[in-house]
Amino acid sequence: MVLLPSTTLAEARVFAGQVRNAFAAKDFPLSGRHTVSVGVTQALPGETSDLACQRVDKALYAAKKQGKDCVVAL
Repeated sequence: MVLLPSTTLAEARVFAGQVRNAFAAKDFPLSGRHTVSVGVTQALPGETSDLACQRVDKALYAAKKQGKDCVVAL
């Protein structure tokens, strides 16, 4: 999990896309290339950290369901 204070949802999505691309470009000597799915959300005013984590978890599983190697923002 990465927390990005003072970052908009759009900015966090861009960052997540950059991480996804960098990971996909990395060649691991013993296992080759891999992909990563990323869920992104923005904490809502007054929301507990538990609720924010539940929403980002839903976003992650939505990314995996869409075929992996993507970013989903909720």
